[in-house]
Amino acid sequence: MSAEALIDAAIWTALDTALTEPVYGAGNVPDNIEDRYVVIGNNTAIDWSTDGRTGFEVTVTIHTWDTLPTSRGFYNLKLLMGQVYITLNRVKLSIPDYNTLELDYEFSESMLDPDGLTTHGVQRFRAYMRAL
Repeated sequence: MSAEALIDAAIWTALDTALTEPVYGAGNVPDNIEDRYVVIGNNTAIDWSTDGRTGFEVTVTIHTWDTLPTSRGFYNLKLLMGQVYITLNRVKLSIPDYNTLELDYEFSESMLDPDGLTTHGVQRFRAYMRAL
């Protein structure tokens, strides 16, 4: 399995355990959902290998949405983003066949989607992985 798939699976487990909101992989969100939810999105992977040892620097983008009609503004979205931050920042994930250094927070952004009602948050985390 690829390093990116392994880190996504570890992040999904961490978020699904810590949050009450549903967590999805990109492309797996049900249609017409009305909820606050989290999506594990885009990744980048850069080779971080050394002589004789495979490694990767991986970034993972986490999207949060609040599509509830009762929510107005960014307050509830930002609370959810805070929970994602607490769950993932500086955590050492358990990933089979890899020694993973801490997952580090890089940035976050919140925005209003084009429908004028849905709030959307984007956060990015970076990890360094070395094969055992």
